[in-house]
Amino acid sequence: SKDDKGARLIIKYCLGITRDFEEKAMPFVSMETQNATELKFPSGGMIASIPNSPEAVRGYPATDIYLDEYAHYNKQEEGRDQEMLTAASPTVSRGGRLTILSTPYGFYNEFSRIWHENFPVATTYSAHKVHWTACPELVRTGWKRLVDGMPEPRELNARQEFCNAFLEGTQGFIPEEWYTQSEDPAM
Repeated sequence: SKDDKGARLIIKYCLGITRDFEEKAMPFVSMETQNATELKFPSGGMIASIPNSPEAVRGYPATDIYLDEYAHYNKQEEGRDQEMLTAASPTVSRGGRLTILSTPYGFYNEFSRIWHENFPVATTYSAHKVHWTACPELVRTGWKRLVDGMPEPRELNARQEFCNAFLEGTQGFIPEEWYTQSEDPAM
């Protein structure tokens, strides 16, 4: 996850799912131990949710790694996205699987580079977009309320967050249309 709060939230989601299985008489998912960032199962399996830290990921034995909200990793530190990918790579090279998930966040990050350089050409990657209209809860909320709940520039941020749009002008303090309108065509 991008931070400690996100890591704890992922474990809460997983805990809810495992409790649903337990209630349906599926004892193979009962928990041996749980804490804020790990769920351990009697079978020896474990789900660990680690904050965005290359040091924490490096050398961690895992069969599957999920980098959640990967496009946003550079908000904490420039180059953090590339550091995380490098730290996770040894696990993947030993037969593990790496899944990168994110809403777009402009063009100047590793998620955008991977997306635009590898799709639609055939690679080992697979791309999946989920538009906001595919989520019944968001459809009930409605587009106007979704836009109104976003920070400025509202429409751009909403399109990026809910329509999977890679957009310029959402990573800076000055909206792109302000400086493009003021450009001198003679320059």
